[in-house]
Amino acid sequence: MAAAGVSVGKGMAVKLEAQDIRLEYYQPRTDTRLVALDRVNLAVMDGEFVSIVGPSGCGKTTFLSVVDGLIAATSGRVRVNLARALVMDPKVLLMDEPFAALDAQTREVMQEELLQIWLQARKTVLFITHQIDEAIFLSDRVVVFSGRPGRVKEIIEVDIARPRKLLVKREPRFHAIEDRIWELIEEDVKSRIAGTPNSEISQD
Repeated sequence: MAAAGVSVGKGMAVKLEAQDIRLEYYQPRTDTRLVALDRVNLAVMDGEFVSIVGPSGCGKTTFLSVVDGLIAATSGRVRVNLARALVMDPKVLLMDEPFAALDAQTREVMQEELLQIWLQARKTVLFITHQIDEAIFLSDRVVVFSGRPGRVKEIIEVDIARPRKLLVKREPRFHAIEDRIWELIEEDVKSRIAGTPNSEISQD
């Protein structure tokens, strides 16, 4: 188990590995196939907390469903240790916007509560969120998805020592990571708002 301030994923066994995941949907109305995910590669280490962020409709939740076995990928494979399904492994947590319905203040308190639980249990977590600051605060690494088709655009290391307090969100180093992630997402968000193909409604 890594000490506080040391990146959890380094030197540990891979707990979840996604290789060249591709997912297509058939659209009867247009008689075409929509590519939701394309060549997604991601390895999550044992005991690591990894968040996925990206513009709406980029396939974050869809990817989580593929990992969970609820949706079959068109191609690729997902290997999760020796477990048949991630949800059956008590050492792995799949979390899809668990705090989305909470008000801002309660959401921040719950983020801190989640970190305290995670630090005790050291479960492997794959966490989906639209909130960039939430992803940074919770995670060892933040995976940035591109607009549809969803691809891994970049993986950002969060080099902030643990345990973390909410006050860390006010620090310049936190804002620097936040700015970097927003730069990666901004173009896709603006394209979607402008009405380009990225703005078509799809499963997130």
